[in-house]
Amino acid sequence: MKKITLFIILILSLYGCEKDDICIDPITPNLIVRFYDITDATILKKITNLQIKNIDIDSIYINNFPTGDSILFPLNINQDITKYVLTLNSTDEVLANSDTISISYTREPIFVSRSCGFKTTFKNISVSVTDDTNNWIQLIETIETPQNVDNESQAHVKILH
Repeated sequence: MKKITLFIILILSLYGCEKDDICIDPITPNLIVRFYDITDATILKKITNLQIKNIDIDSIYINNFPTGDSILFPLNINQDITKYVLTLNSTDEVLANSDTISISYTREPIFVSRSCGFKTTFKNISVSVTDDTNNWIQLIETIETPQNVDNESQAHVKILH
């Protein structure tokens, strides 16, 4: 009788356990930008010594990407625009050339799960470069129209230089 009672208590205690909530779903996606040659828009073109500065949070990233022809840009989930300064040849004071890009979008929060909370997707992406006398960025194109950023499976924007 003791064994049966102990067995029943053990079974009931196992049914009382809650499932652990672990967030394995994707998080807010980044904007993927790929760099192409302006003379032939089908050829990827590496960027060397690229410094990227997010104007909103005053943070600087240096191009340490293995391919050198693509970058992930985190977008601001609290505003409808994010601005970056991209400096080509940042290690050479004479050849350094900075361009400012503005990325505008519409934010859409999506509930993922109780453990993950919300993620933000970005709709109707528009990217532009501020004109100056010496732009190294010649053209910016979105891959699809309208461009939406809801995953990181492919590039979203092409920068030709």
